[in-house]
Amino acid sequence: MSTRSRRIAFSLVELLVAIGIIALLLALLLPALSRARHAGRSAKCLANLQQWTAAYQMYVNANHGRSIVFGPVPVRMDNGSPAFWWELLEPFYIRNASALLCPEATDLDYGDEGHSAFAAWQVRLWDAPDKMRGTFVGSIGINGWLYVNADEAERTALSSVTIRLPATESSRVPVFFDSARWDTWPRDTEEPRIYVPLMLGRGAMQMVLVRRHGQGLNVAYLDGHAERATLEELWKMKWSENFVAKEVQVKE
Repeated sequence: MSTRSRRIAFSLVELLVAIGIIALLLALLLPALSRARHAGRSAKCLANLQQWTAAYQMYVNANHGRSIVFGPVPVRMDNGSPAFWWELLEPFYIRNASALLCPEATDLDYGDEGHSAFAAWQVRLWDAPDKMRGTFVGSIGINGWLYVNADEAERTALSSVTIRLPATESSRVPVFFDSARWDTWPRDTEEPRIYVPLMLGRGAMQMVLVRRHGQGLNVAYLDGHAERATLEELWKMKWSENFVAKEVQVKE
C-alpha cells in the first residue's frame, strides 16, 4: 500500500507546474474579462443615451417642433431654479436611479463637474430658499445649442448659433453624450485640450473631452443613432449652426 500511495501522489515539482499553469491562465483571462466588462458598460451607456435621445424626440414632437426651453417654468416651481432637461423629459422617459449615469462614471463628486473622466457631477435644485426640489447625480450631458432660451432677447442673440429644428444633417448633431457636466456649448474656436478638472481658462468643449470608453466617448445624435467617437471627431460634428468642422489634434 505504501508503494501504491507513492505512485498516485503529486511531487512538489508537479504541484508547482500546475500552479504556474493556473496562474498563467488567470493572467490571460483576467484582461479579457476586464475588457468584456468595460464593453458591457459601454454598450449600456450607448443604449441609455439612445433612450434619452428618443425621449427628446418625443418631447419635440409633443411640443410642435419646439425644443427644450431653458428658463423659468412657473408651473414646475415657485420662483426657484429653472427646470433642467431631465425634468422636462421625465414624462417621456422611464426614470430610474441610474438614468443620468454612464455605468463607467458613477463615482460621486460633490460639485457641478466631475473630478475625472470617470466621475459623476452633482447638482442640487431649489424651488425656494427653504425648499429643495432634489439632488441629481449624473455623468452624461446635453448639447446646450439645442436649448431654446426663455428670454426673447437672449434667444435672438443666440439665434445664429443654436440648432434650428427640424435640423439638417441630423446624423451629425450631437444630443446626449458622456460629459463632465450636464450641459455644454462647444465652439469650434476652443483649444483642443483634454479635460482637466479645475483648470482655469477651460472651454465648453472640454466638458466632453473625456476618454471614458477606451480612447473616446459615447455620443447619441439627433437622428437617433449612437456610437463611440474619438475626441478628435468631436470637431467634425455639427454642434451649432456656426460650428465649423475641422481637423484637430487633442493635446494632453
